[in-house]
Amino acid sequence: MPDEDAWRFINTFAPWLSAIGSLAAVVLALLLAWRQNRIHLHVSLAVGSSPGSIQDVLENRSASRPPEACVEVSNRGLRTAVVKDIRFTIGWLRRREFKVSPHEGRKFARLEEGGSTMFCVPMEGLASELLRGLPKIARSQFLHLRAHSVSAVVYTTAGGRVRGRAQRTLCAELATHSKKHINA
Repeated sequence: MPDEDAWRFINTFAPWLSAIGSLAAVVLALLLAWRQNRIHLHVSLAVGSSPGSIQDVLENRSASRPPEACVEVSNRGLRTAVVKDIRFTIGWLRRREFKVSPHEGRKFARLEEGGSTMFCVPMEGLASELLRGLPKIARSQFLHLRAHSVSAVVYTTAGGRVRGRAQRTLCAELATHSKKHINA
């Protein structure tokens, strides 16, 4: 049986453990509160076509449209996000940022919790930017590698900047469109 000094020593652990537990609870509460205020966006860049009017769909005119580069932005957070600008970047080491005007005249998109929106840009605009700045001798050799460096950058009104990489199908389509520009 422990003597009186041993019990005093054992009883000193309880205040220390409760202080550590209280501090951990405060830190966890602050982290969770901070996490809810962040904007969580997911950006994907793929081949698609802009949704046309109902008349286009009924008359099957959407099948004859050329493919476009579509940027899909999804809000995965709890905070409402407002997309103010979408730009594209090309390059591995030296990234060059540029803007391609979309078919629609939309500027802003408000994304509620779980909401998503899609912006489509013409493939020709991306293909011409892909070729810009490349010497003529390197255009046919490094075109596929350069197409794989394309990414979309979404800017929000809260000052956030989210980047999304291009899918492989878009890279291949972009390379073929750029080759058509070279041969023309």
